[in-house]
Amino acid sequence: MMKCIYCGEELKEGSLYCPKCGKAVQIVPDYNIYDDDYLNQVLTEESQKISGSRPDRNKRPAPAEKKHPGKKHLDPRQKKIIFLVLGIVCVLIFALLILGAAIRSNHANSFDYQVGLAEKTGIDLPYMTAIVVGGSFFGDNLSFISDTTIASTKTQDCVMRDKFKINFMIVVPAALVVLGIYVIQGLSLSAVPQIYEIEWIKVIPYLIVLGTAITGVNVMVVLLLGIVSTGIIGICTATGVFGVTPAENMNASTAFFDWFGAMGTGITGMGELIIITLLAGGMLETIRYNGGIDFVITRLTRHVTGKRGAEFSIAALVSVANLCTANNTIAIITTGPIAKDIALRFHLDRRKTASILDTFSCLVQGIIPYGAQMLIASGLAGISPISIIGNLYYPFCMGTCAILAILLRYPRKYSGEG
Repeated sequence: MMKCIYCGEELKEGSLYCPKCGKAVQIVPDYNIYDDDYLNQVLTEESQKISGSRPDRNKRPAPAEKKHPGKKHLDPRQKKIIFLVLGIVCVLIFALLILGAAIRSNHANSFDYQVGLAEKTGIDLPYMTAIVVGGSFFGDNLSFISDTTIASTKTQDCVMRDKFKINFMIVVPAALVVLGIYVIQGLSLSAVPQIYEIEWIKVIPYLIVLGTAITGVNVMVVLLLGIVSTGIIGICTATGVFGVTPAENMNASTAFFDWFGAMGTGITGMGELIIITLLAGGMLETIRYNGGIDFVITRLTRHVTGKRGAEFSIAALVSVANLCTANNTIAIITTGPIAKDIALRFHLDRRKTASILDTFSCLVQGIIPYGAQMLIASGLAGISPISIIGNLYYPFCMGTCAILAILLRYPRKYSGEG
């Protein structure tokens, strides 16, 4: 039953006016406020379905990947691992060949043997001595456990493996050129071959040091592993554990103490270098504190405008230091912090900077007649150091390749634009 909204009088069905107040009857259907919300929700869902199924005309479809049947694509990480493994294998093969040749000759790797070989074949003694000295510089420049390698990588905060790769790419062409010269000059010579017994067990410490250094292990761990493995194998071979004929009057305790005695001899031989290193470190820090390092860098690089000039500045700095100290390790330790600051200012690669320090210090050390290596070689051979320098090809070829590497920005990955 409907009622009038004005007076509340009950209205009969079909009435258009209220019989009491006479006003028009307003007929309003039943209405639920939630119906609109439900309707809007349904319309929204339907519109989303329609827009989702309709393709976007402005959006270009993604290009389909080209599939080559039977061909597998490697991601950059897999390629890097493969190249690293291949590089390690190549270096190990190269090391085995060198070590095998060295051990095969036994006494032939000694300087006395080289002097005797020169006398037998009629080769000039200065020429043979220069070959030995050049080979020693080549090994010192590429060795993972060399003092120059450790000094250059530590002062520049880089890994020995990366510095080795750069050095390898720079100095190997020089070594191949020198090797070709020696081979051509030696074709007319002849000598009686001497074959010695090979003790392969003694190669293991070298392989341990080389393998751990290539994989990027900390240098202190590498050296510790080398010392421990050398001691174990030395004691075992001295007492006949591996089937090797034991030394006369040798037992395990004697061999053990001999091992410690050998380490003491080695530390004593490095005593002067340790003292000089400590003094050089203190002196450099004093100079740095008083602004001397900044003054040197400013004066040295005042005309430098690019990376090429900065690298030449580092090369000149370590070369002059080596001329004054006659020791490439001390020269690297002395100039390493300055070279690091120059590298930071000119955005040089630290690995390339370490290679420059090692290469140019080795270059100068090989051409000065008062260097330790030259004096030892001339003393053993009984000749003048000047006569050795005239036949020493490798340092000059190495220096030429190092200068070209700076000028030509080689290797490009570690050099950048000049």
